[in-house]
Amino acid sequence: MVDSNGWPVHHFRAMGCQMSVRLATEPAAATEALALAERWIGEVERTASRFDPQSELSRLNDRAGRWVAVSPLLWALLEAALAMAEETNGAFDPTLLHAVRAAGYRRSFAAMGDGPIRAEALPPPVADFRAIRRRATSHELWLPTGVGLDFGGIAKGWAAQRLVEALRFWGPALVDAGGDIVAGEAPPGGNGWPVAVAAPSPNAEGEAPDIATLWLENAALATSGIDFRRWTVGEDEAHHIVDPRTGRPAATDLLTVTVLDPSAARAEAWATATLVRGKQRGAAQLAARGMAALLIDADHRAAMTAAMGRYVIEGRAAQSAPGRTKWQCSA
Repeated sequence: MVDSNGWPVHHFRAMGCQMSVRLATEPAAATEALALAERWIGEVERTASRFDPQSELSRLNDRAGRWVAVSPLLWALLEAALAMAEETNGAFDPTLLHAVRAAGYRRSFAAMGDGPIRAEALPPPVADFRAIRRRATSHELWLPTGVGLDFGGIAKGWAAQRLVEALRFWGPALVDAGGDIVAGEAPPGGNGWPVAVAAPSPNAEGEAPDIATLWLENAALATSGIDFRRWTVGEDEAHHIVDPRTGRPAATDLLTVTVLDPSAARAEAWATATLVRGKQRGAAQLAARGMAALLIDADHRAAMTAAMGRYVIEGRAAQSAPGRTKWQCSA
């Protein structure tokens, strides 16, 4: 299959999402690369899915309190997640598995249905990411008893970025991992890959209008939000963004945060961290770091950091964006 520009594109489902991989190369040369892309994403899913009881991540979580040797893939993913937890001072934390489950998010979102969800009494905090012990030479991990890992969206972004790096052999690539978008070099004759940012919407499959279209080159765009992945607990609403300070769904005045950064893991982590911190504090920390971001608050008002402005485009290129960032996954 080719897109409107004639570039080969491959669509498939993985990680509960619709995935798309585009290559700026001749269609005849892309077959091997696109097959490699689907295999790689599948390998990451089999390793790091919290919904698969046979995944390596699930088996690691089941052995909390013991030293466990892990694969190079899981080790690298955890290293990326822990680095971002440190950088965000814990506002992003990959050790929130049990808090997310206690809030009612125990199955994939597609399997939860539309009815009320029963929440569990939240256990007191046992440890945070700093309590994980590591032996780098042997790739062994020790999780404190009662602590479980949930990488969330950072696994998608991390996997997409490594895929784009691998695809450089065939040509410039764009990977859309369910709304987490990673771009390599610009396609021939372009200023980058045009990518749209969708407005918040309570329906992941619905047609929400685009807020902005951006040029993306050798960078990633990630959106974290509470507009779609929500459920009811009794008479209250809950969502999947947990505040590490409370162990409960974050009380935030933001609906979505989109971050653009050379690192997909950083874009993911800071989008989540900003949601947790809220509009005023979150925006201030993004601005202090010179990060490019677009924030939508609970009243659907948009605010853009100064760094984001230079990526915005208009006109014909904006109308043909091959990627679109929003939460689009059912996992």
